[in-house]
Amino acid sequence: MTFRTPSLAAIDFVDEHNRERFAGTGRNDPCPCGSGNKFKKCHGARLGG
Repeated sequence: MTFRTPSLAAIDFVDEHNRERFAGTGRNDPCPCGSGNKFKKCHGARLGG
């Protein structure tokens, strides 16, 4: 019998998709989601990295 430990690396496919979706958006540009907020205060805050 073998025991396999789960991977320690978390894979967030949604985050990877959002990085592609918002690629090229500057921090002070309006957020492409249409909220009216700056990107850094909207979706940019979640993409840090």
